[in-house]
Amino acid sequence: MAEGRSCQAPRRDAPLSEERVTGKLSARLAAIVDALPLDTGIRVLEIGCGPGAAARAVADRIGDGYVLAIDRSAKAIERAVAGSAGEIASGRLGFRRVAIEDYELDASETPFDLAFAVRVGALDGRHPHLEELALRRVAAALNPGGRLFLDGGSPLKEVSLEAYRREPKGGRIRMSGSSTSNVRSEQDLVTIIQRDVSPATDT
Repeated sequence: MAEGRSCQAPRRDAPLSEERVTGKLSARLAAIVDALPLDTGIRVLEIGCGPGAAARAVADRIGDGYVLAIDRSAKAIERAVAGSAGEIASGRLGFRRVAIEDYELDASETPFDLAFAVRVGALDGRHPHLEELALRRVAAALNPGGRLFLDGGSPLKEVSLEAYRREPKGGRIRMSGSSTSNVRSEQDLVTIIQRDVSPATDT
């Protein structure tokens, strides 16, 4: 089973971090942003953005690229929008209230090049019953070469989405507390590539 396990449950089951309280980029989040393989012009999906500190930092590093930051919390999205007026006005940053297990690209939306998440229960093992659905949602939102990074490495780990880009064998089942998800076969188990991600150069 994937180490980036997932589940649906209140986000309050973990203590609020400094960045989620203040909306400022903590040293921990700064290290995560530094480690992301960012480049000018890319499209980035942040999952579980809180008040938007990391999303703003990423938007500052990708030139004319674009960041969409999502969170299941209405309060978090309200705070993120309130603190990101300049970035939103520039067209480099947007926010949406949605849980990753429910997220789908809009018909007019271009797939993303990179996704990342920090302390997201549907991806970090706190809510295992949502793991597969969440990973399939991420895979569907990325372009064929898109990459997913989670906290928990040094400071990041990369999750291979290859299995979740394939149509699974076995049909669909109804998942408790969520929408439909595909039955997992042994071939569909995620492979976690736990390795240090080389710090990206600011652009």
